[in-house]
Amino acid sequence: MTKVLSNFLLKITKSYTKRKQYRRTIEELRRLTDQELNDIGINRGDIYSIARMDSDMNTNLRGWV
Repeated sequence: MTKVLSNFLLKITKSYTKRKQYRRTIEELRRLTDQELNDIGINRGDIYSIARMDSDMNTNLRGWV
């Protein structure tokens, strides 16, 4: 029973952390100008799909968000 509860809490924590990262990525990218987004190869319309990606896959954003 303890292991089940522990796994449940771990899933909730991971989910919360991922959602927080998603929101922060969107917030940071929306602050950039169109020119800054273009410089890093992102269109404004791509912000949400990029934010949904895992941070490991999203290497072009390192150092920006």
